[in-house]
Amino acid sequence: MLKGNDIIVILNGEAIAATKSDELQVGCESIPISSRSNGDWTDVIAGRKSWSLTTGFLIASIPKFFDGIDMVGMYVILRIKHRTGTSWYEGTALCTQFRVTATRGNLVQGSFAFQGKGPLQFTEPD
Repeated sequence: MLKGNDIIVILNGEAIAATKSDELQVGCESIPISSRSNGDWTDVIAGRKSWSLTTGFLIASIPKFFDGIDMVGMYVILRIKHRTGTSWYEGTALCTQFRVTATRGNLVQGSFAFQGKGPLQFTEPD
């Protein structure tokens, strides 16, 4: 059974420590096509693909807090892999958001939102 802590997100070659949640979304546009032979029904074809990733984690230090702020608007290399696996998915993404949640008495939590730039490619080492 695959569990959440089996998935590792690697940001510019370094694993994001203490991740609490990761959400990968991969989709494609649907382009409506119509013809008289369809009658009243819509038909669609697949358009361009896109992907995004949101990851939540614990912020353990002030430097990590400032690194997160500085990363917004930057392109990064992301890898998503199984903890014990040797293959991964990799792609370039734009960091579109850094969010911090700090509640009295609890650990500070952060999250990044990334929008993929180009393909998310499967890589298997030789």
